[in-house]
Amino acid sequence: YKVDPNAFDSEIITWSRYWSDIFNESPPLDPNIIKALMDSESSFNPKVKDQKVSKSNFARGLMQITDETRKILSDENGELKDHYLTLSSKNVMNPSIAISASIRWLFHKRELANKRLGKNASW
Repeated sequence: YKVDPNAFDSEIITWSRYWSDIFNESPPLDPNIIKALMDSESSFNPKVKDQKVSKSNFARGLMQITDETRKILSDENGELKDHYLTLSSKNVMNPSIAISASIRWLFHKRELANKRLGKNASW
């Protein structure tokens, strides 16, 4: 399955800006970081699915979102209650949804790193 590595540039740029604005990130998240992650996770193939991570945890789509991560992102009373995203295993196969969700997840991970480090972590 051959995919143009630039096929998702507009979604990457749009969602990087969106989440950077939501979290008032300065400087904003560089879209090239997301593009590099996408290449390493799926080689830009949006149809990659059911990659087994553990006995009951699978990764799917462009950004290889795991079932475990999807559940955390979707929990309105959980860690991400300020900006949670309701996701099904089917809709993480949608490139735009996968890109948005994975960037939201990266911002969450950065928040955790900031707390652990006691300072702002760089991208």
